[in-house]
Amino acid sequence: MKSLLQDLGESFYIAIFRRIPLHGNQFRAGERWDLKARLYLDFVNDEVIRYLIRMLESIDYPGLHFGSGIERGSEVLGDREQLTTWARDIFERVYRILQYLET
Repeated sequence: MKSLLQDLGESFYIAIFRRIPLHGNQFRAGERWDLKARLYLDFVNDEVIRYLIRMLESIDYPGLHFGSGIERGSEVLGDREQLTTWARDIFERVYRILQYLET
Protein backbone atom coordinates (compact mmCIF):
# COMPACT_ATOMS: atom_id res chain seq x y z
CA MET A 1 0.00 0.00 0.00
CA LYS A 2 2.80 2.40 0.90
CA SER A 3 4.46 2.06 -2.50
CA LEU A 4 1.09 2.47 -4.27
CA LEU A 5 0.44 5.76 -2.48
CA GLN A 6 3.99 7.01 -2.98
CA ASP A 7 3.67 6.18 -6.67
CA LEU A 8 0.85 8.72 -7.00
CA GLY A 9 3.21 11.61 -6.31
CA GLU A 10 3.39 14.68 -4.11
CA SER A 11 0.65 16.69 -5.82
CA PHE A 12 -1.91 14.01 -4.98
CA TYR A 13 -4.49 13.87 -2.19
CA ILE A 14 -7.20 11.54 -0.95
CA ALA A 15 -10.33 12.95 0.67
CA ILE A 16 -12.47 10.63 2.80
CA PHE A 17 -16.18 11.37 3.24
CA ARG A 18 -18.94 9.93 5.41
CA ARG A 19 -22.31 9.57 3.69
CA ILE A 20 -25.30 11.15 5.40
CA PRO A 21 -28.22 9.25 3.82
CA LEU A 22 -31.63 10.74 3.18
CA HIS A 23 -33.47 7.47 3.84
CA GLY A 24 -32.22 3.97 4.60
CA ASN A 25 -29.20 2.38 2.96
CA GLN A 26 -30.01 3.18 -0.67
CA PHE A 27 -27.85 5.79 -2.38
CA ARG A 28 -30.02 8.69 -3.54
CA ALA A 29 -29.55 12.01 -5.25
CA GLY A 30 -29.30 14.90 -2.84
CA GLU A 31 -27.48 13.05 -0.09
CA ARG A 32 -24.87 14.94 1.87
CA TRP A 33 -21.27 13.85 2.25
CA ASP A 34 -19.35 15.00 5.31
CA LEU A 35 -15.59 15.46 4.81
CA LYS A 36 -13.76 13.49 7.51
CA ALA A 37 -10.14 13.70 6.33
CA ARG A 38 -7.96 14.94 3.50
CA LEU A 39 -4.56 13.31 3.17
CA TYR A 40 -1.89 14.92 1.03
CA LEU A 41 0.58 12.35 -0.20
CA ASP A 42 3.73 14.45 -0.11
CA PHE A 43 4.87 12.34 2.86
CA VAL A 44 3.69 8.74 3.22
CA ASN A 45 4.77 6.52 6.10
CA ASP A 46 3.31 3.58 8.04
CA GLU A 47 1.41 5.90 10.38
CA VAL A 48 -0.37 7.56 7.44
CA ILE A 49 -1.29 4.13 6.05
CA ARG A 50 -2.69 2.98 9.41
CA TYR A 51 -4.69 6.22 9.74
CA LEU A 52 -6.13 5.84 6.23
CA ILE A 53 -7.15 2.23 6.83
CA ARG A 54 -8.67 3.03 10.25
CA MET A 55 -10.71 5.85 8.74
CA LEU A 56 -12.01 3.61 5.97
CA GLU A 57 -12.89 0.82 8.42
CA SER A 58 -14.70 3.15 10.82
CA ILE A 59 -17.03 4.74 8.25
CA ASP A 60 -19.96 2.80 6.75
CA TYR A 61 -19.87 3.22 2.96
CA PRO A 62 -17.06 5.80 2.87
CA GLY A 63 -16.73 8.08 -0.10
CA LEU A 64 -13.29 8.60 -1.60
CA HIS A 65 -12.16 11.53 -3.70
CA PHE A 66 -8.78 11.21 -5.36
CA GLY A 67 -7.28 14.45 -6.58
CA SER A 68 -4.18 15.65 -8.33
CA GLY A 69 -3.04 18.80 -10.00
CA ILE A 70 -0.84 20.05 -12.78
CA GLU A 71 1.13 23.20 -12.17
CA ARG A 72 0.02 26.28 -14.03
CA GLY A 73 2.07 26.74 -17.19
CA SER A 74 3.06 23.08 -17.41
CA GLU A 75 3.81 21.84 -20.92
CA VAL A 76 1.37 18.96 -20.37
CA LEU A 77 -1.54 21.42 -20.47
CA GLY A 78 -0.65 22.55 -23.98
CA ASP A 79 -0.35 19.08 -25.50
CA ARG A 80 -3.59 17.11 -25.73
CA GLU A 81 -1.83 13.79 -26.27
CA GLN A 82 0.48 14.30 -23.28
CA LEU A 83 -2.45 15.37 -21.11
CA THR A 84 -4.44 12.28 -22.12
CA THR A 85 -1.47 10.05 -21.28
CA TRP A 86 -1.05 11.79 -17.90
CA ALA A 87 -4.76 11.35 -17.05
CA ARG A 88 -4.80 7.68 -18.10
CA ASP A 89 -1.72 7.05 -15.95
CA ILE A 90 -3.43 8.65 -12.93
CA PHE A 91 -6.57 6.53 -13.43
CA GLU A 92 -4.49 3.34 -13.66
CA ARG A 93 -2.61 4.15 -10.44
CA VAL A 94 -5.82 5.02 -8.56
CA TYR A 95 -7.41 1.81 -9.83
CA ARG A 96 -4.54 -0.20 -8.29
CA ILE A 97 -5.24 1.48 -4.94
CA LEU A 98 -8.96 0.69 -5.19
CA GLN A 99 -8.15 -2.94 -5.99
CA TYR A 100 -5.91 -3.10 -2.92
CA LEU A 101 -8.60 -1.59 -0.69
CA GLU A 102 -11.21 -4.08 -1.91
CA THR A 103 -9.15 -7.06 -0.72
